[in-house]
Amino acid sequence: MRCFRHCMSRTRFHNIWMSMIARCTNQNEPIYPYYGARGVKICQRWLESFENFHADMFPSYQSHLTIERKDVNGDYEPSNCIWATRVAQARNRRSNVVIDTPWGRMTITEAGERAGFKKGVLQSRVQAMNWPPERWFERVHYRGIRNG
Repeated sequence: MRCFRHCMSRTRFHNIWMSMIARCTNQNEPIYPYYGARGVKICQRWLESFENFHADMFPSYQSHLTIERKDVNGDYEPSNCIWATRVAQARNRRSNVVIDTPWGRMTITEAGERAGFKKGVLQSRVQAMNWPPERWFERVHYRGIRNG
């Protein structure tokens, strides 16, 4: 097998680079509205060549991780990109609600986990039931009501 250029075509790492370029530059991509159309760009160095992307990102690459922008409104560039799990990426979405907690600012999901609540409890208190912030982390115990 002969390799031209980098010998990584069709690898997961190369596909990540190609997908990144497509979602930021190709108006026909279904997810372009969430990236390129919003103004998310790729640094010139990575647009120029896969080898540059490889040099910057491959040393920390792990096959179970995906590329993540630390600042979801920022560009794809070495200072703003890391490798993250899908769970970590889900917590770095623009749609996430971030709240002030006793442990600092974090998503409702993170805060609920930190407080030891079952999934959705804190989100219900904050968004659906409009509890005041001072009550969000209260331990509420309900007594069973007996019939008859």
